[in-house]
Amino acid sequence: MMLKFYAKDDLLVSVPFQRPFIGQLPRYVGRTQFEGGRLPAVEEPFKADSHTRMGMRLVKLCRRGSLWPADKQTAAHCRVPFTSVSFADGVWAKAKPSPRKSTTRTTTDKD
Repeated sequence: MMLKFYAKDDLLVSVPFQRPFIGQLPRYVGRTQFEGGRLPAVEEPFKADSHTRMGMRLVKLCRRGSLWPADKQTAAHCRVPFTSVSFADGVWAKAKPSPRKSTTRTTTDKD
């Protein structure tokens, strides 16, 4: 099963079991390289197979709250509730609930 994750808020999660060569920058789950002194998230989810060591490690990190599951199947596999998130300005954050339309009932008195 292919698992999909988003980077959470301002947390940096290193790509598990990736060893950078000398001179290479470390890689982070769901992040791009440094831009202007910050490390923004990307819109594409980070993907890993659930049967690999990397996938199993990402499941543990998701359970601890370090990553957002990108879809309901990933959330179910990680045994965490699925949370709707939105992307803005290089950050994945919990989606704000849409304002509900008020339902007002009017009654009329009939004599």
